[in-house]
Amino acid sequence: MSERAPTRSGSHIVIAMLIVAILTAAGFGYAVGASVLQSAVEKGIEATLGPISFALSPFNLFLYGMISVSIGMAVILGIVLFLSKYDTASLRD
Repeated sequence: MSERAPTRSGSHIVIAMLIVAILTAAGFGYAVGASVLQSAVEKGIEATLGPISFALSPFNLFLYGMISVSIGMAVILGIVLFLSKYDTASLRD
């Protein structure tokens, strides 16, 4: 008898990669807000993203990085999940 090596589900790996990407973007947003934009924080300069206006600060850029990457990844994942439904014919052959 041949035993198969244990495998991991692809969805667990994708979810882990998404979480790492979101946390990395949030960390970079905080770092940029804390170091490069320090003068903008002191002056109270505001940024506008569509109808939303917010003050530049490390925490706001932390949230911006987290939200923007989350939305982008959700769109990409949604497209992949939608298209994967149409690729079942090759699995049946």
